[in-house]
Amino acid sequence: LQVSQHESSIQKHFRKKIGLSLGILAIVITLPILLWPYMQRTALVQRTFQTFQFWEEGQIPDRLSWWKSSFEMIHDRPLLGFGLGTFRDIYNQYRRVDYKVPGPGDMQNLTTPETAHNEYLNLAATQGLLGLVAFLAIMIIVISSLIQNIFKKKTPNALSSLSILGAILFYLIQMVVNF
Repeated sequence: LQVSQHESSIQKHFRKKIGLSLGILAIVITLPILLWPYMQRTALVQRTFQTFQFWEEGQIPDRLSWWKSSFEMIHDRPLLGFGLGTFRDIYNQYRRVDYKVPGPGDMQNLTTPETAHNEYLNLAATQGLLGLVAFLAIMIIVISSLIQNIFKKKTPNALSSLSILGAILFYLIQMVVNF
């Protein structure tokens, strides 16, 4: 008798979870469809469409051009880079001729990025590969320490370590498009 009540309780709990999951899925699917006319007017969506159209016209989007310029900077000074905070000062020497700004007129010479819009490339261009390796080494040490702390038995701060690890991993991923 106790087993069947327990199974019934589990089935009810499972049904509630399935129902809740399906309800959330329905909202996640229908909400963007309903809000699409409003979302199309947002700056982020318009900029994304503009970038794809610009790319289809054979132009290189600004970020890709800045990344290519960064590789040239790294090629010229691979070990120590150009110095902290110098990306904007050095960029014009490496400005690509295929870089154009979408919009009216030719504003390409008026637009100079302050960074590479990719923190890994920015570190390598301004601090060299030694600076990038030093940064990554520190991150690896911190991440491995957090992972060890998470899997230690009877560690009261494992949840805090997991939270910090998640934040660091999110930041390391976000650095690809950071500016």
